Amino acid sequence: MMYQNWYQPLEHTTRPIGFVNSFLEIAVEQGSHVLFLVIVCASALLLIAAKFRRVGWVAAAGACLMAWLVSNSWSSIWLWPGLWILPGVAMLCIIIAEIFSKQISPKEALYESASGLTKAQKAAATEGTESSHVYESASGLTLHELARITKAFHADALIRVNPCNSWLKWVGNFCVSCAFLRLMIVSLFVGIVAWAGIIGAGLMLAKDFPFQAKPVARGDAAIVSRRGASAKSSKSHTELWVDAAVTGRYWGKAIRTILENKDCGSLIVYAPWALRTNRLERPVNRYVYTGFQAELISTKVSGTVPVIILHPAVYPPATQTHGQVARATLQSHGLESHAATITVCLPAFDASLYNLPWRRWAAENGAKLIFSPQDGTRINPNQNREFWRSLLFDE
Repeated sequence: MMYQNWYQPLEHTTRPIGFVNSFLEIAVEQGSHVLFLVIVCASALLLIAAKFRRVGWVAAAGACLMAWLVSNSWSSIWLWPGLWILPGVAMLCIIIAEIFSKQISPKEALYESASGLTKAQKAAATEGTESSHVYESASGLTLHELARITKAFHADALIRVNPCNSWLKWVGNFCVSCAFLRLMIVSLFVGIVAWAGIIGAGLMLAKDFPFQAKPVARGDAAIVSRRGASAKSSKSHTELWVDAAVTGRYWGKAIRTILENKDCGSLIVYAPWALRTNRLERPVNRYVYTGFQAELISTKVSGTVPVIILHPAVYPPATQTHGQVARATLQSHGLESHAATITVCLPAFDASLYNLPWRRWAAENGAKLIFSPQDGTRINPNQNREFWRSLLFDE
């Protein structure tokens, strides 16, 4: 709904049901920090699989994980729990391979990488046998592998002959013990680069959209402002509670249509399903309650902040009480002395059951009563835009 309301072009009527990229969907729904963690974890698992690429079952697990990650680049298959079985098993295999690899000493791991050497050949190599003899007896080794083994043997012999170089051995053991740390550093680097690329591309593409919206109140509301304006101000221009029966299914499009290219300041727009307990304690210049949200008039309001009741779809407070009971109810709600700051906007022609009670309530309590220049409960943002801007946003 965030995209359709605040970013989709006004002339487009299609309703996207999801992104075609799981990583972008994670960034939008869960936040860019969650995307960063996903990239780091995926990079670490793939690096582990690459380290054990000569082990068949680990290589297969890495290939399975890689295929799953690539497929998520043009689909949202991560939403289906059943499709997590194979990649989940692949991740488990890679983690097991990394855990059990810690039980092998560095020298044994080096020997194991030289597949094809017998025990006698390993012993001869440890005693400093010439590289040519190792090469002749170890058929199947590539020149790169042979050079790596020979270099390690010579370094080990140098440490044994010259005790002054024992610190080299300590450094080598420390590096081996910090293999996981090195792995995480590389993964963090990959995550930072990928995350920065995605965020940078988003910032560049966002320049084409005139509005920006920041989800708040656990997703029940959004702080909306013009592109480039700061949304971190301690005070907002308008707090708007939406009823889709009044503004339409995509209330964000209705607001953007009304505002056109006018500056609206910062708005707090609450969705129809917003919980009252998630309401932000933030000072505003005016409150706007539409449709059934007019029941919020029962909460305490400040006498200096205007309150707009637009096409109410509930009965006004204390409608069913009379005399002193009604007056006491209004006093308990803080409305009796502040009714002059309340404006009730009703449709010019309306056959609903709420029209007459609100007329009476406004007349009895001194609230301002006006009529919108349109018929019916739902407003048409393409008509009378100046009237709506003046009423809702004081523009």
